[in-house]
Amino acid sequence: MNEEGFKSLAEEWWGLFVGRTRANGERFRTLRSEVPDEHPVRALLLAAHDNGDVPPHDWIYSAVEGWLECFAEDGPESAGPEPDFYTSELLRWLASSSVFLADADEALDDYSAPGDQAGGIVEAIRRGQALRLVRIGAEVRAALERAVEGK
Repeated sequence: MNEEGFKSLAEEWWGLFVGRTRANGERFRTLRSEVPDEHPVRALLLAAHDNGDVPPHDWIYSAVEGWLECFAEDGPESAGPEPDFYTSELLRWLASSSVFLADADEALDDYSAPGDQAGGIVEAIRRGQALRLVRIGAEVRAALERAVEGK
């Protein structure tokens, strides 16, 4: 794979995101309005939202943008964005979608032995968020690779 082409395309797609503010003052990230419906980044966002099973979600948009930034700067082997550190951010993430509850449950099942309470509930939530980030990163990487190969 052409690493420079990969990084260049990641940077191009990263530049398609813009910050906006809702009427209530809440800030969020989204695609620029001029991005056409058929642009591959729109299909990527749909894939990151479990192919439409998850309604549009600000955190997922930010995670996709974060992966694009990491890939633009570090290339296809980037470790990607880190899960949130602060408990308040993790709890906000967990409460924002029932899908994220399932991620935390899965992480708890995958990363702990019976009776193991290492890290407690906050660590389970952090691992769940990390699991979701890895899945989103795989979608972003695959979309970029397809686009680079198609050029």
